[in-house]
Amino acid sequence: MKINRALCMFCLFGSLTLNAWPERQNSDFSIHNFKAGYACAEALVERPFLMSPEQICFQSKVINVTGQGQCIYGGEWKSCTWHGFEFSYDELAQTLELSCQETTSVPVYYGNPDSVSDESVSVTTFTLTLEAGTRRFFNAQYALLSRATAYRQEISSTTRCFHDGDMVLEFDQKIVHPELYAVD
Repeated sequence: MKINRALCMFCLFGSLTLNAWPERQNSDFSIHNFKAGYACAEALVERPFLMSPEQICFQSKVINVTGQGQCIYGGEWKSCTWHGFEFSYDELAQTLELSCQETTSVPVYYGNPDSVSDESVSVTTFTLTLEAGTRRFFNAQYALLSRATAYRQEISSTTRCFHDGDMVLEFDQKIVHPELYAVD
């Protein structure tokens, strides 16, 4: 089944909600205090120059798309719901990259403020860059409220991130789109 609409956007290249909210670690890198769910989008009203939220307000494995937020997708303002994930880690002496892969239950289109992918996919890869001297990472994401289908649609995803071949993060997410809703 192919979905012909924009579904999720990854402002900082990611997607996600946690399977069991675990603390994973390997010999030289560990993640602590993982949170995923609805992002604090009300801060954007007070400080619109931010362009994206900065933290998680409500943890949730299920994101119900309401369209109460505003996002830039492919150069255009769209109705959306902000969500994302954050975690902390021990301070880094040098920049570290996590290699991640997301698998979705149906093909989706990915995009960002500047562009939209030409084809829908059910597997995508991306890199999360953790800067030296930092202890916290936040990934703002949004799901668009777009032309709807005649049924409620749930799209599940699993994301796994690796460092030096070791899985350091795994999480599941479900994006729920309302039925019979249309906005342009």
